Amino acid sequence: MFRAAGCFAIALAACLATPVFSTDTFVEGVVLDPDGRPIGGATIRIQATLNEQTTGTDGRFRLEIADSPSPFRVTVWKDGYYVSGTDARPGQSDRRLTLGPHVDSDHPG
Repeated sequence: MFRAAGCFAIALAACLATPVFSTDTFVEGVVLDPDGRPIGGATIRIQATLNEQTTGTDGRFRLEIADSPSPFRVTVWKDGYYVSGTDARPGQSDRRLTLGPHVDSDHPG
């Protein structure tokens, strides 16, 4: 009886020590301006990787991911806007990133 319980305890400990990997292989969302309008043509990337995509005209993106630590950082940029970013996890389909316009004069308008 004690031998069986000991074997079970060892097996349970081994299972708990095994890292869990997500089967989801993507993250997706939308890039918007401060007024909620989509920004097309923005570059979105998993930070510190070469994995990047360009948003569609609807501001939507889908990044395929492989072996990224979870969570990871997603960054986005486009000429005329400040860089933005957010933390994400594999399988998320609701990431919303907002790019604020970069003003290049003292008195816009």
